[in-house]
Amino acid sequence: MSDRAEIILLCEDKQQQTFARLFLERMGWPGRKIRRLEVTQGEGSGAGDVVQRFPTELAAQRRRHVHACLVVMIDGDTDGVVQRERLLHRSCTDAGVRPPGATDNVVLCVPTRNIETWMKYLGGDEVDESSDYKGEFRGQRPRECAPQVRQLAQMCNQHRLCEPAPASLLEACKQYRTAALQPPRR
Repeated sequence: MSDRAEIILLCEDKQQQTFARLFLERMGWPGRKIRRLEVTQGEGSGAGDVVQRFPTELAAQRRRHVHACLVVMIDGDTDGVVQRERLLHRSCTDAGVRPPGATDNVVLCVPTRNIETWMKYLGGDEVDESSDYKGEFRGQRPRECAPQVRQLAQMCNQHRLCEPAPASLLEACKQYRTAALQPPRR
């Protein structure tokens, strides 16, 4: 990867954006190489914004003259990973943009039910992906997920998640490994 490598984050909300940024930094990415796209403010509008912006950001990523990776994070809610990926692919087709394929450096992260499921799991609790754990983190600032991010980075460095891991997190880890995201040389 060249020294001009960068990651572009397209996330549903500030919590996801902070979680993803802290994770990437923990994995060795300098903050200056991580570009965060603005997230829509307001309840319930974030997922729709990600779906709407995805084709444009994917097309822009393909035009870049640097080796970039587009990391997209959108809650699976009650739909799950497969349905959200289909929705993102359909938004590309509808916009006249070829959906992401094997040659695109795109990582789709779909925490199901939401990012709080991953945070609760990384805090050492057993979780299921149909329960909503948002209430357990209400009032917490996005940056307070740092201990959970440290746990995820440690698991990634050991190449294994503690069982039983949420299926959506296993899929995100698989996509992360497939993208072979290596931080640029300093």
